[in-house]
Amino acid sequence: MKTIKKIFFSDMNALIRNFYVLVITIGLCFLPALYAWFNIYSNWDPYGSTNNIKIAVASDDAGYTDTSGKKTTAGDSILENLKNNKSIHWVITSADKAKEGVYSGDYYAAVVLPKDFSECMYNGFMQGLKRPEVTYYENEKKNSVATKITDTAVSTLQNNINQMYISVLVNKVFERENVTAAEIQEGNTLSTLQEKVTHISDNLTGYAETVNALTSANERLSGSIDDAISDLDRFPQTVREKASEHQSRVPVASFADNLRNKAKNISISLSSVAEHLNKVQIATKLSVKADQYRKALSQLEKAVQPVNELLNALSQLPSDSALRAKA
Repeated sequence: MKTIKKIFFSDMNALIRNFYVLVITIGLCFLPALYAWFNIYSNWDPYGSTNNIKIAVASDDAGYTDTSGKKTTAGDSILENLKNNKSIHWVITSADKAKEGVYSGDYYAAVVLPKDFSECMYNGFMQGLKRPEVTYYENEKKNSVATKITDTAVSTLQNNINQMYISVLVNKVFERENVTAAEIQEGNTLSTLQEKVTHISDNLTGYAETVNALTSANERLSGSIDDAISDLDRFPQTVREKASEHQSRVPVASFADNLRNKAKNISISLSSVAEHLNKVQIATKLSVKADQYRKALSQLEKAVQPVNELLNALSQLPSDSALRAKA
């Protein structure tokens, strides 16, 4: 035991006399403890000071104007809600400054609302149920732990936007189908919505079948009109040559007059069909097949033109008395 004490005190005396060895020994004793203390302190309450984390928010939203002329800007509503949110230090700024702040390290992250944000929010049916999206920038180099908090904050913001979007879509369905609050309270809300959506789907299917039938008929009609116009140049001469021969049977001029009337009726019918198809196109703006309807309407409008040409050509035919005089 005396030998052990002698060796210990001998080493301690040597350690005290050597300054550098003394510093290293003290460092080895305290550095692990200091590392543990600071690490524990930094993670003791990581969400208690999130209001010091700066996230820039910018809105380029141009707004949406409905048929009544009322303009709504959903981006401004989002910014107003974020101003009242104290859990994160939201900084309202422009899109350029937000991105520059992320790159320079002034902000941990940035969120930018696009120009068509409100258009997608309130006009989602007309754009194939396009969801409003946001652009997210983050600076992972500034603080690796803070990025997890910013990701959570932006995910929460996106979820709130999705809920707002779903609410707007449901309200649009109720407005189009004239669903009142009394109907919702009297019955089951989910069954009411399902019934209305099913009704809209059935109507769209019927409209699609009608337009397809009109398109098919229009193609056949266009072919017949083209054939009639190609033969129209030879028709007056044939009438003159055969007038006397067929005078006792069927008057050619009367046939021409009848043909004029039929062509006029075709033109009127085509105009009516185009008008009804235009109404169908307006009524089916909820359908993703609106492009097909517009194409069918364009084909019908093209079909009216050759009918008008047929009418102009028929108007140049001689009258019944003139044909008989020449005969």
